[in-house]
Formats: sequence, C-alpha cells, structure tokens
Amino acid sequence: MDPITQMVVGISMQFIGLLFQPKPEEPKPPSLDDWDEPTSDSSRPIPVVFGTVELKGLNALWWGEKAIKRRDVKIPTEKK
Repeated sequence: MDPITQMVVGISMQFIGLLFQPKPEEPKPPSLDDWDEPTSDSSRPIPVVFGTVELKGLNALWWGEKAIKRRDVKIPTEKK
C-alpha cells in the first residue's frame, strides 16, 4: 500500500476506536457519608485504646482539641 492509503486507514481506525470506547462514569456528588469524622452512637461499642493508634470511623466520645488556644506571654526584660 502507498503511504497515503496507510494514513487514511490509520486515521479512520483511530476515529472508529474513539467512537466505540467506553464512556467514563460520572462521579457521584459529595454527601455526608464521605466524611470520616468520629461519631458517638449508643449501638456501637466504645473502643479501649492502649498506646498510639489511628481510629477511623469508630465510636469516639472525645477526640481531642480541634481548636487553637492563643496565650499572650510577657517576656521579662532586664532593667539597667
């Protein structure tokens, strides 16, 4: 085959492949189920933790401080 015919066949095969490729699924919109925050529920057991571990989605009643506390500190200066 001559090069022109090969290019036409190649471009047409690319176009046919583009037409028949599977369409990607649309992502679902974000919901409250996407959050991985600890919650308190009376139907789930309360975990007892020893040492340093990572808890995900368990029944946690308190998770530590999530706020920053600002404290003003006076630095003593020397008097001459």
